[in-house]
Amino acid sequence: MTDDEVLVVLADTADFDEAVEELRRRATVLHLMPPRLAVVRLRPGVPLEALGVAGSQVYRGAPPTSVLADLTEAEQGFAQGWTAPPKQRRGDQLSWDASGFEPPDPR
Repeated sequence: MTDDEVLVVLADTADFDEAVEELRRRATVLHLMPPRLAVVRLRPGVPLEALGVAGSQVYRGAPPTSVLADLTEAEQGFAQGWTAPPKQRRGDQLSWDASGFEPPDPR
């Protein structure tokens, strides 16, 4: 999750494809969880209010627990995964032959 990403919770699941196309006109769609969720990146100069697809809710961070409670288990996992901090792994961003590390086994 970055500062320019938001989670959109759509109210009308019957028109998911239409709602996604409307979002694509206003932002860059990064991830979809049909039939109700989308993570989008705001385009420069487009205000958050411009993302409002009829009946949708937009969140810059984790949605309130009342909203999460209305989501399916899979949708909750999607929303929580989006807000989770990135994992820190030993050796991240180092080349394969960095000191103290071995390249992958060629087998």
